[in-house]
Amino acid sequence: MFRPQTKKVIEKEIGTSHVVDLTREGLLVSACVECNLHLTGKSTKIGFLNCSNCQIKIDCDIITGIGEIINCNDLTIILCSDLPTLQIDGSNNITFSLPEGYDKLHNIVTCNTKAVTFKIPQPGEEKTKEEDYQILKLEIPESAPKEQGEVEDQYITRFTTTTSRNSNKPPVVNLLTELGIREGVGYITTTREKDIADKRDARYEEAIDQYFKNTLKISNPNEHDKKN
Repeated sequence: MFRPQTKKVIEKEIGTSHVVDLTREGLLVSACVECNLHLTGKSTKIGFLNCSNCQIKIDCDIITGIGEIINCNDLTIILCSDLPTLQIDGSNNITFSLPEGYDKLHNIVTCNTKAVTFKIPQPGEEKTKEEDYQILKLEIPESAPKEQGEVEDQYITRFTTTTSRNSNKPPVVNLLTELGIREGVGYITTTREKDIADKRDARYEEAIDQYFKNTLKISNPNEHDKKN
């Protein structure tokens, strides 16, 4: 997950509650139980490993925009910072409270994970009742059994919005989950996005090819031999 020389480790704590002020290092929270952590300052990357029944408030700048939750259970995460890419592996019952809005999260990559929930505030100043929040549950498709050595399926989830015809009503936030695929350099995308990119590249190559055909006079190499 992290290079040892670039991380701060909080490990095997039980029932602790404290503020963690980060100074541009990576943070790994490992094997903690029933802890309450408030992350502030700046971090290069954050990760949670083998934790359970913890509440974490992420209020720090994450320089790389990457976070990982691996083999964790029953976590509540209050996310107040931008976290463009979040990887969740082998985890269950993870709840995100997004008081600043759903746009703090962009790509949620999951593998062998169940019961992920997002709590998003509805427009308005008062947030005193449960109805003031929209609850979204991440529906992850069942993966087919894998043979030994095969890579487990990964899914990418993003937030989408649907605008009501009634202009007085706020947009409805939904979750879009798609099967992920890895490109040659390890970048994860979806089949739909790859098809769009492949068609765009094909159109670009065709346009370049047509450009050279129209602007360059390509003579038949056999014509020169015939003249001689």
